[in-house]
Amino acid sequence: TEAQADEFARIGVPRALERIVTAHPGWIADTLTQSWPQHDPDGIVAALRAVAHTSGPDEQALGAIDLPTTVVALAGDPLHPAEVAALWARSIPGAKLTTVVATCLADLGAAALAASVSGSR
Repeated sequence: TEAQADEFARIGVPRALERIVTAHPGWIADTLTQSWPQHDPDGIVAALRAVAHTSGPDEQALGAIDLPTTVVALAGDPLHPAEVAALWARSIPGAKLTTVVATCLADLGAAALAASVSGSR
């Protein structure tokens, strides 16, 4: 994420988005193309830098979750690896892991809902 922030700061959001869309075509690229130009470029760079220096929850914190939980992984997502989702699911007691190949953002929500309805515990 720090590398993405550097790229955005160096060449600008439009050119960086062009590269991302070329490298990762599909609905995610379409979503980013629609949303990121609406934001202040300096704000995007600052947000990416903040995320780069913020760690996700550790296994101990995940292990303390005591609620029915479904972790949804997006197959092939280069920014949110399915391996991390699997680790999170293993770390949360009784959690269920669902991996989807999504064609739109709604697919992720539908997968989470379907997995939750089928029961996480």
